[in-house]
Amino acid sequence: RDGGVWAMAPGTWGDITWTARWTPTSHKVTYDMKGAYAYMGTTPGWGEVQGAGGFDTGTRLEVPAPVWEGFRFLGWTGAGVGAPTHPFVFSDEVEDWASEITLTAHWEPVEYPITFELAGGEWPEGADVREGYLTIFNDYVLPAPVRRGYLFAGWTGSNSSVPERDAVLPAGSVGAKSYRANWQPETYSISWELDGGAVDAWTLNGEAQTGPLPATYTADDEIAVPVPEKSGFEFLGWAGSLTDIGIADPVWAGPITIKDAVGDLS
Repeated sequence: RDGGVWAMAPGTWGDITWTARWTPTSHKVTYDMKGAYAYMGTTPGWGEVQGAGGFDTGTRLEVPAPVWEGFRFLGWTGAGVGAPTHPFVFSDEVEDWASEITLTAHWEPVEYPITFELAGGEWPEGADVREGYLTIFNDYVLPAPVRRGYLFAGWTGSNSSVPERDAVLPAGSVGAKSYRANWQPETYSISWELDGGAVDAWTLNGEAQTGPLPATYTADDEIAVPVPEKSGFEFLGWAGSLTDIGIADPVWAGPITIKDAVGDLS
């Protein structure tokens, strides 16, 4: 043998058998788990693959898929493989067995749905309403809906069981999210000028009431007031905030029902 070449000595004769002996070449394999999202290096939760280290040429090594919550694994590249591939099997995929091989994981963020239950409300013009989100988004401050005659008390659901007016979907969140709007009826004032007349009974939400007429109401209330009485006089009618309770006449001589109204009345 001379420098790896075997030489046959002069005068050698007869049948000769040559046996080749081989030593496997070892290759070091490392994994880059962050792939296309390396800029998010401060974010915990990269997937993990067990088994990085040395392998011999020709070894059948199937690299498993890592798991990173909020992201979908697309596959591995490296060792001459340019398109993300999964499953990645060394004996099938690798043609260029370099002494050191790095496989890079590729990911895409998963889009999760967001659902809003407005409970009678609606979105104001220009509200930032989203139907889905990615875990790589920045914090999302939930927009506030509006409802005639009500004050927005806040969101409950995926954020909290206690209404939060300034609820936030934090960056890095995962999973489907749902939120329900909570409302508080706004209180309005009513002033009555009976001009010496009197109303003995009236109803609030179908229940009989006695005593002074109500001084306040909410959009949830239904108030029925009969024609007032005054000894020696004929009732000519009501005047005032009639259009606010659905009465078009400037003077109304019948009973009054306040329902689905908003605003101060007199």
